[in-house]
Amino acid sequence: MGKGLPICWVFTTSAAIEPIQSVVQWLRDSTGIVPLSFMSDCALAIRNGIKSVYSDIRKRAPKLYWCIFHVLKAFKGRAQFYVQEQLRAEALANFWDVLYYQRNPEAKLQVFYRKWLIVSTSLVDYVQSQ
Repeated sequence: MGKGLPICWVFTTSAAIEPIQSVVQWLRDSTGIVPLSFMSDCALAIRNGIKSVYSDIRKRAPKLYWCIFHVLKAFKGRAQFYVQEQLRAEALANFWDVLYYQRNPEAKLQVFYRKWLIVSTSLVDYVQSQ
């Protein structure tokens, strides 16, 4: 990944789309700037808020990246519900491999899906929905 300069941090007590959308819309309207990217935790409301504000510019819309710390934290949390205890460390290690695989992460992700679909369809469904 390249380097970036944060231009804004947003803290909200709500996990709803509306507060995020309002802040992102204000940022766009008040500056006229279209950022190249946003980085956030794994909140779908953030993704949806950003997408709605920039939906009119399609391919020029900012990219959305998720913080790896939060991605791994969310994965661990879901693995507690969806994977037997003795397999959780292996699931996390396999997911970690996907995140850090540099050649073809999409192919690595497909391998992850095939392996873990046998163990937990709920875990695979969760990863795919994100």
